[in-house]
Amino acid sequence: MNAFSLRAAVLAVSMGWTACGAPAPPPTPLPDPAICRALVHAEPKAWAAALPPVQGLGAGAAPLLVDELRAQPTAPGAQAAVAALGRLGNPAAEPFLLELLHDRGDLALEAAQALGTLPAAAATNALLDTMRDRLADATLRTACAASLLRLGQTAAVREFIVAVLLAGTPDGQQGAQRFGLPNKSRWAHERHLLIRALQAVAGQDFGLDTDAPWPALSAATARVDAWLRAR
Repeated sequence: MNAFSLRAAVLAVSMGWTACGAPAPPPTPLPDPAICRALVHAEPKAWAAALPPVQGLGAGAAPLLVDELRAQPTAPGAQAAVAALGRLGNPAAEPFLLELLHDRGDLALEAAQALGTLPAAAATNALLDTMRDRLADATLRTACAASLLRLGQTAAVREFIVAVLLAGTPDGQQGAQRFGLPNKSRWAHERHLLIRALQAVAGQDFGLDTDAPWPALSAATARVDAWLRAR
């Protein structure tokens, strides 16, 4: 029997087994685009209700979200939708998230955070470049550092993280000058981003508090620094 006849025989057997044996499994239904569209167009008060149905669609929802976000980048639920791209864990969303990060627009912060949760390593250099850019927004730079921490880049972010945690305190002047951090009175948002990342990676917050007095903040930061050095 030649190769062609053998392939034909195998095909005939397999078709006969399917017809006489167990039925072929039904095709996997495609995600409903309307569910993704609802999140992108949801007002902030409706985000909590619109997000779980999208997550329930699984990773296959990511391309639908990207298509809707490209069509409606200023829709009221765009921030929630970009955050959802990170939670869905589909690396196919990475090029779109990198575009948002490079554009430094209204969705860059959410994109930076989402890139820290995707199983795709190509984002590391883009996150590092943004974190090191003195002209970039301080909150965006901190979000990049938090994502890099989640991606295991502890050595690359240690000194920057320490500088942000101590920013605005007497102990933070040298770090602020080194990394070009702006002079502002409150760093609660930036510290919150780092605390969340530390909790995710280290399983603890090291006693950090976003509005702690500077001696307590300095002591907690020293514990963070020691943990990062040991990684």
